Amino acid sequence: MERRLAAAEAKANSAQRAATSNKRTTPEARQAAAPAPDGGAAAAQAGDVLVAKPEVANDNPEFSVVRENVATLSSRSFEIAAGIGYTKNASLLQSDRAFTSFISGRYGIFDGVELGVNLPYYYSYRYTQVSPTELEANRAASMGDTLVQVTALVSKETPNLPAVNATIGAVIPTGARPYYFGAAYRPGNSPIDPLFGRQSRGEWGAFGNVQFVKTYDPVVLFAGFGAEYSFATAHQGYEVEWPIRFNYNAGFSFIMSNTSTLGFALIGSYQGDVRVNGARAKNTQSEPIVGRLTLTQRLAPNFYIEPSVGIGLSKDTPQVSASLAVRKRF
Repeated sequence: MERRLAAAEAKANSAQRAATSNKRTTPEARQAAAPAPDGGAAAAQAGDVLVAKPEVANDNPEFSVVRENVATLSSRSFEIAAGIGYTKNASLLQSDRAFTSFISGRYGIFDGVELGVNLPYYYSYRYTQVSPTELEANRAASMGDTLVQVTALVSKETPNLPAVNATIGAVIPTGARPYYFGAAYRPGNSPIDPLFGRQSRGEWGAFGNVQFVKTYDPVVLFAGFGAEYSFATAHQGYEVEWPIRFNYNAGFSFIMSNTSTLGFALIGSYQGDVRVNGARAKNTQSEPIVGRLTLTQRLAPNFYIEPSVGIGLSKDTPQVSASLAVRKRF
């Protein structure tokens, strides 16, 4: 009798579980649990109903470190950004302190082609030991040179090859010129005013860049190179001509979570000596190299905050720099 009762109870429990399972797998429930056709965000379970979270458009923070060199915006979307920065440098006879800021915008002309504009501003102090007992302080405040560029995706990433992006742009001379030709100037001397820490040239120019990006989830590797040319200009009766500047970068981004991305970039360039009236000005070549660590934090859909810290790795670079930027995509 006990065995018959146990068997009947087990049969009843099995029938009840089957009925419950059938109720939860109705066509409506299966439709709610199915993934979005566009591969959107993961679904969240709320009781017996699964609700899909909306996809965040244009959300690709893994490219934040090389954003200006990679076309990431979709057609007719745009991004605005603003930032502030601080740099500090000191040598035996001089000390520099500068505050910088920028406003930039990018617009997706087509998928894989975008237009970018960057408007910088700087405010710097340079302290110079002009004699054993005299310290001279000079302030330089000006807009920097405006950059206008077009970036295009040349080829998409494949399992074996990186994505390739190309950039061409122009430098508009909205900044102050750094030159000073006094009565004592002689050919072969540097035309750069040593008492002011200006961060602009005030000359027309053109530049180009090629950027490679390869994804190894959750790491994105990148490297790129380019060149910038400044057109010769006349200043105080002298013709000043800068040689071509060669630029390069390399680094990685690490996606720590769906809201945080950490990136590191090695950014450098090399430029030879300036020429004044065709004569080479000695000791005017430069080779700045910076190691920059950046955190991209998403605070809301398509809204980011980006603190970064840079360490100078050569004598032509500020010893330390820090910046904070905010970006919003539409």
